[in-house]
Amino acid sequence: MKKKLFYTEAESLEIVNFTNIGAEDFEGCWGKSREIIPAGKTVPLPMFKAMSFCKHLVDALLMKEGKDYGSDLMREPLEEKIMGRVKLSEAESEDLPGMEVPVAESGKEDEFPEVKKIEKPVKKSKKSK
Repeated sequence: MKKKLFYTEAESLEIVNFTNIGAEDFEGCWGKSREIIPAGKTVPLPMFKAMSFCKHLVDALLMKEGKDYGSDLMREPLEEKIMGRVKLSEAESEDLPGMEVPVAESGKEDEFPEVKKIEKPVKKSKKSK
């Protein structure tokens, strides 16, 4: 996973999928709140929280296996699996309600469909030579 030192506020609030790839439930803490994410479960989280949970889950998984949890070579494959890399098959995505997006006949969705457009005639200017 490509890491940045700093994220904009919008990037840190972006919702990403976080998957607990461990065999045991993961307890993530942020502030005074705790979230338990069951083994194998994927949950949507804000980027800032998912990044923190990802770091702690990877640490726990690598320590449990007795591997060097400071090594980027060991961490990166696990981080890729944990952070939002979940893909749905076509059959699964067709079954999800509310996934259809209405599009105007022009192929482009109107920005404000409830507002009537006022067409003003264009006056042609006379150019003199």
